[in-house]
Amino acid sequence: MNTFEQHLQKPSDEWHIASLIVSVKPDFLPSVQQVFNNHNNASVEAADDKGKLVVVIEADSTQSLAQITDEIRLTEHVIDSQLVYHQIADKNTLHQEIDDLEITTTSVEQL
Repeated sequence: MNTFEQHLQKPSDEWHIASLIVSVKPDFLPSVQQVFNNHNNASVEAADDKGKLVVVIEADSTQSLAQITDEIRLTEHVIDSQLVYHQIADKNTLHQEIDDLEITTTSVEQL
């Protein structure tokens, strides 16, 4: 087993949150939306009548995130999908509230 494979099998404290823009054939929008909403780690957060969906994914590893992204891309009637956001968080701190001012200040200071 190589180092990369060992890394993939190691338990992780990471939690991955990502969003995709998914283009669907408009006539099949309701059925594809239902498929995504029935997935344990995905949900449709926005949609338009032209077949564009915003799908949010949560996963416990990069490997799981990639697998779910592939499942979405390969779903029948999906034309295309684009990753537009990906955050890796420490799942041990996800329950902590973050002050909006802290986020703004930190973001500006890092520029």
